[in-house]
Amino acid sequence: AMTHDVSVFVIARDPAAPSPPIAVTRRMLSELPAVVSLGDAQSMVEGRDLSMFPEIELLARVSLSGSPAAASGDWFGSLIVRPAENNSVFLTIDQQVP
Repeated sequence: AMTHDVSVFVIARDPAAPSPPIAVTRRMLSELPAVVSLGDAQSMVEGRDLSMFPEIELLARVSLSGSPAAASGDWFGSLIVRPAENNSVFLTIDQQVP
């Protein structure tokens, strides 16, 4: 049973080095669909700004556990984005973690 107070993490990461994420923001499932902006203000590590990366992997994960880490049963969607070519993308959450 999916409740509406479930956290949805929107994560930007370097496809070559996914951990730690470059930037993370959180929404609630009840807020979806939503327009989410990620930028240098959401960067996790100082000096490792989103704007430095020519290519990022954008990942949205519905976290049943409330933790940003993937758990079996979580739903997610991901996409490789090149911000210089396309800074606005549509991400669908349509895959489930085995």
